[in-house]
Amino acid sequence: MKRSKTHIIATLLLIAIFVTPQIIFAADSVFGNFIQCGNVDQHACGYNDLIILFKNVINGLIELATIITTGVLAYAGFTLITSGGDEGAYKKGVEMLKKTVWGYFWVLVAWTLVYTITSVLLNPATTTTLLGKPN
Repeated sequence: MKRSKTHIIATLLLIAIFVTPQIIFAADSVFGNFIQCGNVDQHACGYNDLIILFKNVINGLIELATIITTGVLAYAGFTLITSGGDEGAYKKGVEMLKKTVWGYFWVLVAWTLVYTITSVLLNPATTTTLLGKPN
């Protein structure tokens, strides 16, 4: 068991090493380009660009939460499959599944709430909302 925890920690560390610089330096990554103004070939940054930055960061975090949720669900399913009749391992897998699904549900509820509030409170004709212009 100790060896598998070491592997999990090492894997998470490697993921952090490769993903964190992309997020911090706002470089092109899996999540896209966070900052879309102020460079040589781009327009000067303004208020709307700040809102777009927040939108890009929130959407990137949602994507990251989706990736992490997928990994945890796969691990929980693997734990359930390999429990082999061990009641403790089975309960651990079921509990992991419940917590993961419940946590991801709340992430999506929070995103929906923020999107709805910003769509209603900000005038979409004059301002870009936090998550883009509503349809």
